[in-house]
Amino acid sequence: MIIWGVLIEQSIGNLFIVGVLPGLLLAFLCGVYCIVTSVTRPHLFGGNADATMQDDEPIGTPAVIGGIGTAVLILLVLGGIWFGAFTPTEAAGIGALLAFILAAVKGLRARGMAEAVLETGRTSAPLLFLLIFTQMYSRLLAYGGVVDGVQETILGFGL
Repeated sequence: MIIWGVLIEQSIGNLFIVGVLPGLLLAFLCGVYCIVTSVTRPHLFGGNADATMQDDEPIGTPAVIGGIGTAVLILLVLGGIWFGAFTPTEAAGIGALLAFILAAVKGLRARGMAEAVLETGRTSAPLLFLLIFTQMYSRLLAYGGVVDGVQETILGFGL
């Protein structure tokens, strides 16, 4: 959303606020799907129909740290943007730092961190190149007069 907000010159905070309800709805529907699928086809979730979770089985500490840490990370980054504590760029930096700290607390070491950075680059680079070339293409069309020509043609129809 940050990249989209920069491209359309809109407030990043407002874009995130607008995305909250659809995001919560999508998360709810995904949760419902997972629950229904785990009940109807438990073999897809690594269990079998006869297996049940015991009430005395504790939830692992890494899972609790990960869940609480992720919630704090989301609230701090989005809350900081919404309440004007920092800009989206500063929020990205704070989010990256907190994610790094959370990963280190959960046991991620240098090798895993290097793999994460490379995977992020593999995912982000094509998208960023697409945005760069799209921007260059739109400027080429504008400088070449194509945009004005299309506009004059459409306005010439008198609709």
